[in-house]
Amino acid sequence: MGSVVAERVGLSVGAVAVRVGERVVSYGEFGGLVGGVARELSGLGVGVDSAVGVVMSRSLELLVAVHAVVAVGGRYVPVEVDAPAERVGFMLSTAGVGVVVVRAGDQAFGDVASVGVG
Repeated sequence: MGSVVAERVGLSVGAVAVRVGERVVSYGEFGGLVGGVARELSGLGVGVDSAVGVVMSRSLELLVAVHAVVAVGGRYVPVEVDAPAERVGFMLSTAGVGVVVVRAGDQAFGDVASVGVG
């Protein structure tokens, strides 16, 4: 993972990392979620300086997505969930985004590869 989260996972696997509503996620679970998404991103060729669109509202999945992108050396491009399709397409194209991370089951974006979280 290569981050502060990875360090905390090693030190405090069972400690609380994130609380979202009623859901409580330990560092161990959070690290596992981040690692799974990071592996998918790497499998799609995401690496150092790759632009990755993150299209999600504030949620546990958003935290996982951002940490996974950073873990593989990429840079995340936040995209508003409710933005018009034309604007999203323009943003992704202008930023050179090759992969988009969305909530599992959400729409893909044209020719851009997507990874679902959650």
